[in-house]
Amino acid sequence: MKSDSFAQRLRDLRIRQGWTQQELADRLHMKRSTYAYYEQGGGVPRIELLHQIAEVFGINIRALLPKSDSGQEVFADAAAPSAPAQPVTPTEEYLLRLFRSADPATRTRVLYLLRQKSKEEEKPHAE
Repeated sequence: MKSDSFAQRLRDLRIRQGWTQQELADRLHMKRSTYAYYEQGGGVPRIELLHQIAEVFGINIRALLPKSDSGQEVFADAAAPSAPAQPVTPTEEYLLRLFRSADPATRTRVLYLLRQKSKEEEKPHAE
């Protein structure tokens, strides 16, 4: 396993927190064997799980992304914003503070609800 691989970064972050594989798997709402697969170099999870892992550790997702031999982020496009940044409103700042102060399980539920709402809005309405 390369020292700069996703698996090694994940393991290092977990150990720094003093968590077992089971404790981190519980925080991510997955089986320990699934978590161990990623930590042992079995692959890089989908972007949604990468975001969840970053949230649990309180880091930017870019800190998790593997680098190619040239030093470029492998998934740089996936983590980059798709639109120019807009100013953050006071309400958005308040929501962010609430979100950051929430425990990982609450964060996961909030994200799930927002994604469900977003999917509902994308559905064509019957006329």
